[in-house]
Amino acid sequence: ECEITEICEHSWLFGFLISEENLHNVMHFRCKNLYWSISGRICNFNKLDKLKIKLITLDINELIFFDKFSHQFAILKLIYSKIYSNVLNDILSLESLEYLAFSDTKIVMNNNASFSTFNYSIKYFEYHGSLFHNFYMIFEFIRMLVNIKTVVLNLTEDFVPLQYEEKFIPIKKIENLIYKNFNAQINHSSAINQFIATNKLSLCFQTKYEFLRDIFCENNFDTIEYLEVENIFCRIYDKNILANLNQLKEICFKKIKLQGLSFCDLFDQTMNYNIFSVALWNIFISDNDIRFLNNLKKLINLKFYDCMFNSHLIECIGKCSFPNLKYLLLRISEDTVIPEYVLYLKEIFPVGILSIE
Repeated sequence: ECEITEICEHSWLFGFLISEENLHNVMHFRCKNLYWSISGRICNFNKLDKLKIKLITLDINELIFFDKFSHQFAILKLIYSKIYSNVLNDILSLESLEYLAFSDTKIVMNNNASFSTFNYSIKYFEYHGSLFHNFYMIFEFIRMLVNIKTVVLNLTEDFVPLQYEEKFIPIKKIENLIYKNFNAQINHSSAINQFIATNKLSLCFQTKYEFLRDIFCENNFDTIEYLEVENIFCRIYDKNILANLNQLKEICFKKIKLQGLSFCDLFDQTMNYNIFSVALWNIFISDNDIRFLNNLKKLINLKFYDCMFNSHLIECIGKCSFPNLKYLLLRISEDTVIPEYVLYLKEIFPVGILSIE
């Protein structure tokens, strides 16, 4: 692993040495006009494989690699750096790169910036930061990643996609979409609508004022197997909004605010789902929810973390069969459930299945 950290602009020479048996690799860094010019010399390419490069606090206007060196890249991370849009083309030309991540990295748009080549090797792309100036450029870049499987968007500021309405961005089909945002005013659907996730969808918001229907009514996520949602608001007209997710196998709901409906009302309670794992955090649990979970014939793992339910529901859990359940976790406070009911559950479920925290 080659890692550059905290390069001082007042130093004239920095470098590092990688040594392993007969393998000696040296990269040198020199400062020129307060900008870093990086040159490298790598020997014994046949013994060098799967390079991980992390560039931190750099101003990069061009990435040029010798042919042999460019074939060794597997992971590239840019952190707290500044790059120009033509550098994205340099990255697209890396034929062995599998993992690419931008973290708090500013992308400066060149005049008439465009992408000239597709990339077939990158499988994982992560973007952490603001899309205020880079909305169109980033999604155009993702479109050039032909075999991309996972996209992670961790947005920290507002962006204005409306200025690009006249530009058509084709929807990108990927396996896994992980979307996180910590700005309450952002238009989330503008980013999420750029993708069709076929396997995993993970959504995390800053507040509970995002609405489930606003996301799912315009997107086709019918084939996803894993759904994770955190901090979202569910209202009465969200009923059955997840009914068509008949490929679901795992659910994780955290801090969901339910108004006028229960967790189970988000699904079609007459359907036979193949869900085998459910984890619920800080959610009010109703009788209907317990019955819905009991009807999930393939349910193996069931976890309640700090959920709100009364002693009556504890008794209801004990009366359900849960035919294939192998693990039941209850994380509850002592003032939530009467101790007698905890003992009751321990008598109902065999040793090794029930865990109470």
